Amino acid sequence: MLAEFLRAGFVVIETDTIGHEVLDARTESGRLVMARWPEAVVAGSVDRAKLAGIVFRHPSALAELEAISHPAIWSRVEARVAAAAQDSPGSRVIVEIPLLRLHATSPWLKVAVLAPEDVRIARAVARGADVADVVARIANQEPDEAWAEWADVVIDNEGEWASTLQAIERLVSGVAP
Repeated sequence: MLAEFLRAGFVVIETDTIGHEVLDARTESGRLVMARWPEAVVAGSVDRAKLAGIVFRHPSALAELEAISHPAIWSRVEARVAAAAQDSPGSRVIVEIPLLRLHATSPWLKVAVLAPEDVRIARAVARGADVADVVARIANQEPDEAWAEWADVVIDNEGEWASTLQAIERLVSGVAP
């Protein structure tokens, strides 16, 4: 879906990619995570699958991880948005966030792309994900109702890709989906 925004000329910032960066052993947040969960360290790096196995099953551990990683992630997001504005004034930027609690407020237009849980699980499994892992991750996410309330624009991603693509095209062209 983000590819559609790239094709439309948007600068795309993915917080999941930044999440990988802030867990690097050379970052303060990466070192803090490795010290807190040494059982999730493999060959001197955070093994995200091992870390996920720990934190997505223990809400207090997830809260600890978020307290370490989210400020570092959001700092990088803000820096990249500022860099995009400086490098290309008037550029359009989309920041993909998987969690409302990463940054629930901003002055930016907020778009939520929603699909029912069973559809999200089936799609993730079709891409090779483990069902139990997907269910554990979804259990730690905000429900669609919260996303819909937060968003300025909601795109329904339950049905065919063509419908979702049309909604994205309307949004990109300045017409609300």
